Amino acid sequence: MKHLFLILLTMGFVVNLSYSEKHVATVREDRVWVYSGANRYGMHEYDEKSWDNLLAVHSLKFTATREIGGKLYSCLTITDTRNYSISTDVEAYPYGTLMSRETRDEITCLLREEDGTVYRLDDEYGGAVVSPVEDEVSSYHETVIYDWNKKEGEEIHLVRIPAGSVETEPLKVHYLAPVTIGGDECMVMTFADDPFTEVYKDSFFLIEGIGVTENGSLGLYFLDQMTGMADNSWYAGIQSRLERVYDGDGNVIYDTNHYSFVGVDDVVSSQKPKYGAIYDLMGRRVERVLPGSVYVRDGKKFVGK
Repeated sequence: MKHLFLILLTMGFVVNLSYSEKHVATVREDRVWVYSGANRYGMHEYDEKSWDNLLAVHSLKFTATREIGGKLYSCLTITDTRNYSISTDVEAYPYGTLMSRETRDEITCLLREEDGTVYRLDDEYGGAVVSPVEDEVSSYHETVIYDWNKKEGEEIHLVRIPAGSVETEPLKVHYLAPVTIGGDECMVMTFADDPFTEVYKDSFFLIEGIGVTENGSLGLYFLDQMTGMADNSWYAGIQSRLERVYDGDGNVIYDTNHYSFVGVDDVVSSQKPKYGAIYDLMGRRVERVLPGSVYVRDGKKFVGK
């Protein structure tokens, strides 16, 4: 990928040298990450029969730094949480209706990046540190969550479940074709011969400068757990997905187009919004409309012409 191999013939033997180009930074204050996931315990506030019909959308960014144990960490913080209706009962709550919004200042983890490797500060039990306690600093340790120095086929040790604190068998790195995001060529990592990522190979990637795309957020993601009673009401966890990433100027540099109403444009940008995707009344995305049929776009119903 970004590793170039130079073969030198020197004094009758071969020397194999490898080096990495400058890595695309992941820990940076000029980006906003937006994740969506089911809010299992929120919809009852509006409709007791539709607990699963609420989508929680969280916006995260790095807001401050803290020096701990002689190292400088950046605080990955939830700054905004919105809940949208995804109920099929569009008469009561049209698909994509903003049901609630909360401005937050909730630190999810502390990250540090050095030479293409991103570390999370964890406590002795493997949980992410959010409020350091001076008397406990000596028990903290760093967990590698991204390492872009790994070569194709090399093994990488990752904690598969946050707060599980136990490393399982190492994963074998497999790179896909790089992608261009925000003007940067970014490596795309997945894992070979791994049951979890094989099942979700079409959606689960680690992208340089962007992070995980499925099943968690930038600093807290899940490699081995994809099912169960996923609740993303408070933070992006199991079964959540990365929807968008904005740069410092409010431009969308990564967009999955899963939902048309997930944007935080009014938080990070004053750009004129574009029309979003179109859905039928069953919540299914459609590419074209039929005359006389009712559809939903940007949270509003309209009749096809």
